[in-house]
Amino acid sequence: MNAIGAAGEAISKLTAGFKDLVVAGKDSYNYVAATRERDRLLDLSRRTTNLIVTQNIQVVESLDQYLAERHPTKDDWEKVIRNIEATLVSVRELVADVQAENGSFVLEPAFLTLNQTFSSRASLLSQLAAMPTPNSREELSLLQQASAKYKLLIANAREAVMQLNAYIKSAK
Repeated sequence: MNAIGAAGEAISKLTAGFKDLVVAGKDSYNYVAATRERDRLLDLSRRTTNLIVTQNIQVVESLDQYLAERHPTKDDWEKVIRNIEATLVSVRELVADVQAENGSFVLEPAFLTLNQTFSSRASLLSQLAAMPTPNSREELSLLQQASAKYKLLIANAREAVMQLNAYIKSAK
């Protein structure tokens, strides 16, 4: 009888041990998954912030300089295009990363804002990169409007990255 009782107790302890192992494994997995999501979001925040800073020089300033020229040349426009294309590569990478996000961040308003902002920016930059050298008054007016829209997208990205950073800090 003692042997049967001891065997039953051993099986109960073994079952409890497996249960504890499963719970600990699940907790460990959740911790690792949360850490990975946090690392991805921190990287997204860093890259977005860097893009906001560098694009002011690469895109906005080169557009503003082009628009300020009395008689802009094809070479002046080609410089703008080079800056646009360099920025477009980074923006497309960010669009892909935001759209591939599958963590709880997708439930946040900042996810939608980042997705829309980067997608709009990629579209606008693609259109600008495809433009022939703008010289006429109408073309320059359209370019000025595009520059204003781009500046608005920068402001949207700043707001979205602030929301993203607040989400990251709250998820500690």
